[in-house]
Amino acid sequence: MDGEVEAPRSRGWIWWVTGLLVVAVLGGAGTVIGLDARTHNPADVRAIAEDYVDAISSGDAERANGIAVIDPATETDEILDSGALAEAERISGAVVDRFRVDFDRGRAFGRVSFELEGASYTDRIELERGSSGNWRVTSGLRYQLPYDFGASGAVAFAGMDEAISDASTATAYAGAYRVVSLNPLYEPEGSGPLRMTPDTYLDDRAARVRPSERFDAAVGEELADHYAGCAASRSADALFDCGIDIGGAVDDLSGDLKFSIDVVRMPEFEVEPAEPGWGTVTGEGEFAISVTGRDARGRTVERETTGRATSADLEISVSGTEVSLDLLPY
Repeated sequence: MDGEVEAPRSRGWIWWVTGLLVVAVLGGAGTVIGLDARTHNPADVRAIAEDYVDAISSGDAERANGIAVIDPATETDEILDSGALAEAERISGAVVDRFRVDFDRGRAFGRVSFELEGASYTDRIELERGSSGNWRVTSGLRYQLPYDFGASGAVAFAGMDEAISDASTATAYAGAYRVVSLNPLYEPEGSGPLRMTPDTYLDDRAARVRPSERFDAAVGEELADHYAGCAASRSADALFDCGIDIGGAVDDLSGDLKFSIDVVRMPEFEVEPAEPGWGTVTGEGEFAISVTGRDARGRTVERETTGRATSADLEISVSGTEVSLDLLPY
């Protein structure tokens, strides 16, 4: 067969012709995944590589996982052990060629060519013979994700039941995956699928998520609650530290003051798309404020005034679908 070459055998070996074949039925197809080390048939090893490629082309992750060296229990391989491949647009026209087997070292490698969404790609596929004589695929047609977007606990591929735990190490089989958010506070940023290919690093925008409208609404609600809580302030300085500036209206007053605060117009704010844990108060808004109490000399104070929002950063925390924030005036 084209491209099938056996590496030179060491002299002194005694070759046996009665090697044991271990046949495993994966996904309804019979696949030779174990070969006795003494059979030395390159075509059998190539058949394993081709079955692995066919499994990925067919969207059969379970069969591919049975041929590859992976650990589904780890975060690195969690996508491989999910329903993501079955939901993805899969590779087509895959061909394995330039295949070589080194039986002495228990290694095999070749080239796999395939198409995905109209583009052509090539990759290297490698196999290794284990101590039991089984040949398994160690690399090829699976790629590391381009971005660490697992921190939000939201991003997944269609077909997954849980968010990706750690995208900095996670891998996925070749295919075009639709990025989804499992948390309503976030939404996918890219408009197209994420193509997992040797060129994945060129397609990283499709893998990002950004704060959704619900995220912004939740931040707005938390910000309104924060300003309402400023009524607990007992001085103009304390009110400023809470994020509301009443200017010179009562700057000269101190003592035991009480504030009643109505939000006339909420100040505008922005959330950093790339860093949704941070935001900024960008507008002044307007507050109607009643001041009562006694000043430092014990005189009664009753005054109506207005206030504005100070410049401030927002430190935003997310736990599940709950948002909380700290306002940091400056």
